[in-house]
Amino acid sequence: MNQEINSIDASDDPTLFLIGLDGRLTQLLSSMRLRIASFRSPEEFLAQCDPNQPGCIVSEVVFTNGISGLQLLSVIRERFLDLPVILVSSVTEVSLALRAVSEGAITLLSTSCEAPLAWEAVNRGLQQNRDRRIRGTAQRRVIELIGQLSEREAQVLRLISEGLANKQIAAEMGVSLRSVEKWRKDGLEKVGIESPLLLLRMLMQAGFQNWPRLES
Repeated sequence: MNQEINSIDASDDPTLFLIGLDGRLTQLLSSMRLRIASFRSPEEFLAQCDPNQPGCIVSEVVFTNGISGLQLLSVIRERFLDLPVILVSSVTEVSLALRAVSEGAITLLSTSCEAPLAWEAVNRGLQQNRDRRIRGTAQRRVIELIGQLSEREAQVLRLISEGLANKQIAAEMGVSLRSVEKWRKDGLEKVGIESPLLLLRMLMQAGFQNWPRLES
């Protein structure tokens, strides 16, 4: 049976996490009819957010106290929170916009931006979040499948994924060609893949450039 990664279903009930926004921008984004969760500061958001809740963050850059919106980007990376961030500022200098994007923000919006621009940014963020969640689910599925393999089966399939033929794998492992063929057959059956080509496709669809390393 061919394990297709692109059939994975992702949640389509995202939340807009609004941090420190004024009434106008909150009202504008609320018109998108998405679930809204508002926070006064990045610290309040980080203390209360559910890391498994899909969505997108829209945050002010400057706060009177505590961390800034730019610092929030660093904390999100450190905590591996898979939420895209749109930053908002009353001052949208080119240097600030470039810094925001270089540190991982979707974009930098002006607090007085028009609705279409804000909606486009939010839609881009939500699509990015959805793509990431699908990719993450696919990667977890691949790791789960690989975890079912014996050490020898995993080694053979890894070498196959690196482009080695059966004879080359036998020489690499110092075993007989018949053993390699058996481990290859058994390994492919365990992960539900019919051929090495489909194995490579599964890894690529999950975003793996190399054979996944399992946690020890």
